[in-house]
Amino acid sequence: MNEMKKKTSVYQLLKKEIVLGRRKPGEVFGEKEFAQQMKISRTPVHEAVMQLSQEGYMRIMPQRGTVISNISLDEIYKLYEARMILEPSLVRIAAEKIDEEHRQELMQWKKDFKKIISAKAEKWQNDLKVEGAEDFYDMDAKFHLFLATCTGNEILNEYVDQLMMKTQRIRCLSNTESKDRYQASLKEHLDIIEAVEKKDAEKASEAMMVHLKNSEEGYTALLMKDASKISVF
Repeated sequence: MNEMKKKTSVYQLLKKEIVLGRRKPGEVFGEKEFAQQMKISRTPVHEAVMQLSQEGYMRIMPQRGTVISNISLDEIYKLYEARMILEPSLVRIAAEKIDEEHRQELMQWKKDFKKIISAKAEKWQNDLKVEGAEDFYDMDAKFHLFLATCTGNEILNEYVDQLMMKTQRIRCLSNTESKDRYQASLKEHLDIIEAVEKKDAEKASEAMMVHLKNSEEGYTALLMKDASKISVF
């Protein structure tokens, strides 16, 4: 494996570990130790760290070295602000442009979300640590990316992918899910799907905005319960 492939591999691995909460905010990251563990030179590790620091996942700090970045309330607000600017417009375009092939995929998404509702909802009696949360979050991210694909605009795909990665990190850090919010989120996805299915661009846009506002409020409230997971600045 050449140096560029090693760097890409390390970058993807570390980003996944950070996004899924396996590397915690404030945790010190040792380049030398990680390189030894992976049995590679330090160069691709350092290059991956530099890229991740540019993207806000790591911070290089004097006297401390490299640490996993905290998530601030301001970052959460800015993330959802960006999503609220982009995704309601995006889903409007998707509703207007969706073709038969994507419509068939949309119907499969509808079945999948309904299946989750029937299989999971009865098990959630209280707020709890999410069983299989990573799978659901991955599914949700793929659904939002699917909607971007329906627009036929690859640049929108790239933006949504970046935003969903950052959203997934917030979700995994929250570590718990409100039963009511979980059920509401599933219904919100179905509302979006049904509007796109009917090619009702205005309703699809409104449904997406409702979903994003509720999502922001829900995860902010959960994270505020554990101040160790976020910073207020």
